[in-house]
Order: sequence, then structure tokens, then C-alpha cells
Amino acid sequence: MDANTAVMDLEFANFRPPKSPRLHMNVLHLEDIPGDADLVRSILTTNWPDARITVVEKRSDYLAELERGGYDVILADNSLPSFSGLDALNLARAKTPRTPFIFLTGTLEEEKAIDAVEHGATDYLFKAHLQRLVIIVRRAVRESRERQQLVESLEKIQQLNADLERRVQERTSRLEAAVKELEAFSYSVSHDLRSPLRGIDGFARALGEDYKSALDEEGHRLIATIRDETRRMGELIDDLLAFSRAGRQQLDTGTVDMTELARSAFQQIVERSTDRIPGFQLDPLPEACADRALLRQVFTNLLDNAVKFTSRTPTPLIEVSGRTEKGMSIYRIKDNGVGFDPRYAHKLFGVFQRLHRQDEFEGTGVGLALVQRIVQRHGGKTWAESAPPDGASFYFSLPHNALPPSP
Repeated sequence: MDANTAVMDLEFANFRPPKSPRLHMNVLHLEDIPGDADLVRSILTTNWPDARITVVEKRSDYLAELERGGYDVILADNSLPSFSGLDALNLARAKTPRTPFIFLTGTLEEEKAIDAVEHGATDYLFKAHLQRLVIIVRRAVRESRERQQLVESLEKIQQLNADLERRVQERTSRLEAAVKELEAFSYSVSHDLRSPLRGIDGFARALGEDYKSALDEEGHRLIATIRDETRRMGELIDDLLAFSRAGRQQLDTGTVDMTELARSAFQQIVERSTDRIPGFQLDPLPEACADRALLRQVFTNLLDNAVKFTSRTPTPLIEVSGRTEKGMSIYRIKDNGVGFDPRYAHKLFGVFQRLHRQDEFEGTGVGLALVQRIVQRHGGKTWAESAPPDGASFYFSLPHNALPPSP
């Protein structure tokens, strides 16, 4: 007895099939020697008393059983009078490709047996070593069932993915419909609200001009107030429409020179302003990969606020700086204006949230909300700090790793 045979015999002697869970076996055995068939049946039923073993030796019977199906494993002799084991293998792979197929042979050379496995057989066993049959069958059936469970799991995943894709398509359709409704609503707001506002402003102007001599100072003041309020309402409509569009329009991203953008935004603000021009200190800023037009709106709103809230400061100064840390480019707009109560910093970026009265500083309460929406669409964040009377600092961040590779 060689060493390998001794190890196999020891493995067989020590093997004890687990009591639970029991492996129910349905075996198709292709064999033309009754004694070999009886020996295989005895070995299998000793370990699996409830095993059902069907023995066939003719091609027609074998085909019929393959058609009927339901087998956990196929055992096949390699050489029958008019039917070879390779033929049996090919038929099994065509009819039931997932069923384990094991050659049991007393004549097949090992090289040919290995070749048979390469052509699709699960394993092979020489009849002289049938003491290993239980181990080989158990392993083949277990692996087959695990593969079947994997296939079923993958099919379930594919079905879930198909259902998910269908739901995504349905929700996308509903979202597109909602966006169209929002666009129609925005057009209605822009068109239908502006018309009565223009009427109010026109009638108020006509009243002031046509009845100028009949109105006292208070009457003229009230007419001026009406016209100021209609103008403010028009600005509010414009800001709300800009806020709505900022969440819908497609981003046109590219490399943005943030230093030049901040400079040009500030220049445009002071050119149209009649107030005193504040000092402006601009440090070199990190570039960004973003929508230039939207980021210009961010700088315009933040710098406009800084100009407004430094208008009562003896020596107004606005500082713009930037840095890069932890994969983010952080931009800071600092002013030495009136600042705000830091307890309410969390309210600054909400729509219609104002921390100063209208008679102190004009505004619609939408500008900072628009800044936050634009920055969030670029994957960044906004925040603010203040310690009155030392002014305020407004920050926004953008992902630094979003920069395109250098050419």
C-alpha cells in the first residue's frame, strides 16, 4: 500500500457524515456491471439511507432520465458496450449542465481522466478507491448546491436591479414632470406678478404727477413709499426666480480663475454703486473647476452684502482670501462692517431670513440662500462667522480634487 492510498483509507475510516442537516441524494448511475452498481448503491445508502439511486446502462434509458431531471449527481462508467463515458458527459452537459458529473472507472488512464474533467466532468474516481466515493460525492453536491444558490442570488439581484431601474425611471419621469410644472409656475410668477406691479407703479407715478399740486407732503411721501415697495417686490421676484433656476440649470463646468472672478465682480458692484467705495484687498485664490457664471453670482452676492454692511463704517474694508486644506478650496470674504449676532448664524442662508431690519439695510433675504444653493450644487458648503463690531466673515468651499488634470 502506497502512502497516498494509506491516507485515503484513513480519511475514509475517520469520515462520519453529519447527522444534521441530512444531505438528501438523488443519484443517476450509468453502469453495465451489476456488481459494481450494487457496490456503489451499498456505499451510498450506508451513508444516506434515504438516497434514491437510479441505475441505467442503455443510452435511451439514460436520455430519458436526463429529460426527467431532478438528479443531484450523475455517476458514469467510462466504457459501456455501445456508449462511452464522454458521450454521456456531453449529453449531460447539454441537458442538465449544472448537475455534477463524476466518472467511476476501472480502466480509464489518469491522463484521460484529467482530460475528461477539463471537458466538463466534475471529478473522477477509480473503482479501486471507492472508499473515497462518499467524500467526492458530498463535495460535488455541496459545491453544486452552493453554485445554484449563488445563481439564484444573482438572479434575484438582477431582478431587484431591474425593479430598481424601473422605479428610477418612473420617479425620473415624475421628477421631469414636476420640473416642467415648476418652470411653468416660474414663468407664471415672472409674467403674471410683474404685470400688476407695473400697473401699481404706473398709477402711483401718474397720481404723483397729475395731482402734484393737490397732494401735501405726506401724500407725496406715501406715493414714494408705494413705488419703493413695488420696486422691492420686483427685486424679490427676480431673486426668487434666480433661486429657482440655480437648482435646475445644468452646470457648465470648467477651470475658473477665482482671483480674476472676484476682482471683476467687485468692480461691477462699485461701478453701479453711488455709495462710498470701500477698500478692497484681494489675495491670490485657488482655481476652481465649476460653473463660472454661477460662481460669479456667488461672489457678486457676497461682495454686495459686504459693501452694503460696511456703508456706515468710517474706513470700510473688504478682504478676499483663500486656502486649500483636506481636499477642499476654501474662500473667505471678510468685512469690517456691522456684523451679525453669531447666535443666529444658522439662519443666514435660509430664504427670507434677515438679521437686520429693512429700514437699516435693504435686501430681500434671498441672496445668501442663492449662494448656498449654488455652492451645494458644486459639492461644497457655506458658513459665516461674526463678532460685532468687528464685522463678519463669509466662507464657501469647493472640492479641490474636482480640478481637471493639467494638459
